[in-house]
Amino acid sequence: MAMRYEEDFVVAMRKGHVFARTPTLPAFCSAHRLLVSLDGSPHGFVDELLAKRGLQRRIALTVPTFMMALPHLSSSDLIAALPRRLVERHAARFALAAVELPLKRKSDLIQAVATKAAIMDAGIGWLMQQIGKGG
Repeated sequence: MAMRYEEDFVVAMRKGHVFARTPTLPAFCSAHRLLVSLDGSPHGFVDELLAKRGLQRRIALTVPTFMMALPHLSSSDLIAALPRRLVERHAARFALAAVELPLKRKSDLIQAVATKAAIMDAGIGWLMQQIGKGG
């Protein structure tokens, strides 16, 4: 079984962060950033978008997963580009705010795949239903 949905990114930060009041491209570039990078590389899709404009950002911390980013954001002045649905789902728990990414970017097409045997598991079946509903 396969489910497809589109996902875009927002800028996430702790509630009350100054960037939420002035989410401009210059402020985005000068803010200290958290980057989710599986291999620890301090370069991601946002860096490519910025480089096309002759800009760069300041990476202060890399973490290997999106979930690991959330507590770091809630307890620091770091900001990060994260999937919108992830931030919406966990904003209250981690006291996060989100604003639109100050760069135009096409949404990513995400495909979740599970075997028929996996779908028979009630938890996996529920998860696939949630993905199919958009969150």
